[in-house]
Amino acid sequence: MDVTNWSHPFKDQSHPLSQLTQLAHASAGYYPLGRNALWHGGVHFDSGTAALLDQSAVYCVADGEVVAYRIDEHLPTTPYVDDDHCVAKPFSRNFVLVRHRLRPPDIEGRSQTPPSLTLYSLYMHLQDWMFYRDDSTHVRPGFWPEKATDGVVVLQAPVAIKAAELIGHIGLYQCGDAKVPEKKLHLEIFSGDDVEGFIDASRIWAQQLPASERTWLKLVAGTAVIPHQEGFGVAQSPVSDAPGPVSGADLLVPQVLLDSLPAERKITNASGKACRWYRLDGLLMDTDNHPLDGWVCEHVGVTPWVSAWSWEGYAIVYSVDSSLGALAAFWRDLGRFSEAQLVRFGRVADEGNKGRIKSRLYDIIDRNRDGKITATELQAAIRRPAHAQTISRLIIHTESEWSRPIKWDGLDEMLGHSGVTPHLNWLAEKQRINALCWWEEVAPKVGLPVNGAVYHFHPVGLVGQFCAANPLAITPAQLKQIFPLADDADIDVVLNEINGRLAEFKLDTRLRQRHFFAQIKGEVGAYMKGVTESWEYSPAVLKSFSAYYRARPLEAEQDGHLKDASGRIVRRANQKEIGRKHFQRLNGNRIGHPSDGYNFRGRGLIQITGHEKYQGYMRDYNKYWGGDAPDTVKCPELVNSSLNSIRSAIWFWLYKAPYSEDYGRGILDVNGVTRIVNGGLTGLVERQTAYVLVERVLK
Repeated sequence: MDVTNWSHPFKDQSHPLSQLTQLAHASAGYYPLGRNALWHGGVHFDSGTAALLDQSAVYCVADGEVVAYRIDEHLPTTPYVDDDHCVAKPFSRNFVLVRHRLRPPDIEGRSQTPPSLTLYSLYMHLQDWMFYRDDSTHVRPGFWPEKATDGVVVLQAPVAIKAAELIGHIGLYQCGDAKVPEKKLHLEIFSGDDVEGFIDASRIWAQQLPASERTWLKLVAGTAVIPHQEGFGVAQSPVSDAPGPVSGADLLVPQVLLDSLPAERKITNASGKACRWYRLDGLLMDTDNHPLDGWVCEHVGVTPWVSAWSWEGYAIVYSVDSSLGALAAFWRDLGRFSEAQLVRFGRVADEGNKGRIKSRLYDIIDRNRDGKITATELQAAIRRPAHAQTISRLIIHTESEWSRPIKWDGLDEMLGHSGVTPHLNWLAEKQRINALCWWEEVAPKVGLPVNGAVYHFHPVGLVGQFCAANPLAITPAQLKQIFPLADDADIDVVLNEINGRLAEFKLDTRLRQRHFFAQIKGEVGAYMKGVTESWEYSPAVLKSFSAYYRARPLEAEQDGHLKDASGRIVRRANQKEIGRKHFQRLNGNRIGHPSDGYNFRGRGLIQITGHEKYQGYMRDYNKYWGGDAPDTVKCPELVNSSLNSIRSAIWFWLYKAPYSEDYGRGILDVNGVTRIVNGGLTGLVERQTAYVLVERVLK
């Protein structure tokens, strides 16, 4: 199944850089080295990340098909010697393996087939069967049988699964040196295909993709970061050549992060669209790895936007590093070797420090340039977005942890294990490793290389790579199709307001978005400008909708407009009187304030009308936006400003909830939405026509 959708394994909605730095909170299990400096092909979610994420269930990271799994009835245990006592420590060996097909989108007008890559996602250490049997409230994954398997199941007919569908629940795992078990998920993504060839072909393909596919803004090392000053805004933007610090490393910033910045942290130069400024705090760093806060400039058309399919910053490391060399280097760095061991394993440790994975990490994160990489240094690096991102773009080609458990016998001598002097806990650990492994049973049946050598991807990094833009985000080109006469500056204002907060603003489905913009189109037309409602009515129209004027036809003749024989208006309607006589009694206008009807006419992109709504917008403003609330009661015309016109529309959408009339029927629901927005069905035809257009644009 081709991957169309992606999901964080715990449905986290933060931006991709945050999802990477979250992993620094894990107690162990980093990519690509664990705390013991040995190769580690995935990432862990454990008690350390539980404070940041809802880890109550594990979800599939991408569309695919389940090809294999294991579920034991009870968790097995491993007997370790702990303080001279034999302690049975539980561990989950349950897993799910999902196969995916990754391919770039087709290019319109081209008949060629895009390159493709088969990927596998692996979810290790899941809950056992008892967890579900003993508590019926625990939802079971749909692909499991009705009983425990206590062994590996390779599905003859793989079961389709979509991104964000249930994989299972985190199981318990107690390491040999741990006093208590903890919940732990080990997550991997890998491929047995020619990844290097795929990436080369994908980069060529990406050159032909539309600009909408470029969802990462590349800020190269040396980017100026201008410290914030009071007064920076549309009227006074930072100066790009002002003195200040510069970044010390490349950083790719996802569009979804920039979209989510509040309006006061984004500036588009008033002189045009030559420069966009973003206030980014704590994302970039200087050459000494200190975080930088301030404004960065996107020179439009110059600062590059890149596609996920360009695989920007990715590098493949072909590793033949030995576990013995890595562990020997680690032990020597910790001072754990005796003099005899230094003689015996010193050369092995030297080779371990020259390993290809560690050499690449030295280039990135060896902070004190001492030729050593500790778990603390690796953890600190993952806290820094630029380093976390660079590490996440390392693809490691090496043998899987889950194949050939016999390879761990190579550590016997250094760990002091032999037939004469057995190391009981190392024996126990190898028994556990053997129980965890599954490769030989699964690989030949699902298309993986039998020798276990595959390309490993940082799983959270890869998911985030394709989640740089919200798939429901609206593009300037789309909004221009809906409002062809709109100014580019107004389009920017609207998209800056909504794209980063679609869920919060109840615009998180295409249906809701279609209704929202169809109503705006019906209210203000193709210019998408906040306008003041006009009551340029004839006497006949006044009497058609107003009981007041039907009872007083003479006043209708006086207050309505007058036309000559040719149909030209020769006397304008008296809109102040119409407001005082008819509208004063409606829309929450105040008794004793005869001008309310006229003063609080419909304004903004969704024409909010009446004192109650003008006051309500001002009252609720700081629920959704920072800064001083505009005094729209004292100055009603403020509602028509570019910013307030969209914000007042959003406020009305949330306050009156016209989206509640969306029952999934498309144009058939326009009636109900219009009744709430317009207080009736006036203008229904225009809104239905607009809906047809918006539906065609927002697919």
